[in-house]
Amino acid sequence: MKWVVIDANFGLAWVLKLPYSQQVEGCMHLWQSEKVILAAPLLWQYEVVSGLYRAVTLNLLPRANLIPALSAIEGMVVELVRPTADTNRLALHWAERLGQNKVYDAHYLAAAQQLSAELWTADQRLVNRTTQLKISWIHSVAEIIVSDHK
Repeated sequence: MKWVVIDANFGLAWVLKLPYSQQVEGCMHLWQSEKVILAAPLLWQYEVVSGLYRAVTLNLLPRANLIPALSAIEGMVVELVRPTADTNRLALHWAERLGQNKVYDAHYLAAAQQLSAELWTADQRLVNRTTQLKISWIHSVAEIIVSDHK
């Protein structure tokens, strides 16, 4: 069984028109066909709801589409990883290793590490930093080349 951890930006691109939405859609279809189990730390829910509301305030999402977009994200089958003492300690380790002053991103890395999973994100700064640290299991949706077969 293969696990993939996704971040909130990945989930938001599933329902919003973002520059990398087509790549996210391709990943989702591929993973569905391969029976990949999607996972995210529990904070994913809070970040997704916050991101949707922010999209409304920035006029990227009509207010009338907020609840349908939230329902679509809730329809994604994402196993939520609840934090444990070990997860929190691992997140602190990752935050320190990445030189971050917050542990939000680090919880995604901790979840992926605990599940022996890849982490897919739209956060290019995170990918760049982990690449500098020679971490190979974190991927950017920007890596995906979308071909148009018409």
